[in-house]
Amino acid sequence: MSTNEAVQGGERKEEIKRAMYIMIVWTTLVVLAGILLVFLSDAFAAVFSMAGPVF
Repeated sequence: MSTNEAVQGGERKEEIKRAMYIMIVWTTLVVLAGILLVFLSDAFAAVFSMAGPVF
């Protein structure tokens, strides 16, 4: 591989920043969804138990 084809560190800096931003946002959303499920587990259980006889 010649030096013209090599990827320089600074060339992909914006792509790495964007990927890191997406991963941080995704991780935050997953953690918040998990916390929400823990706090609302009784409410979800009630909804599914009421819908049980219908199905």
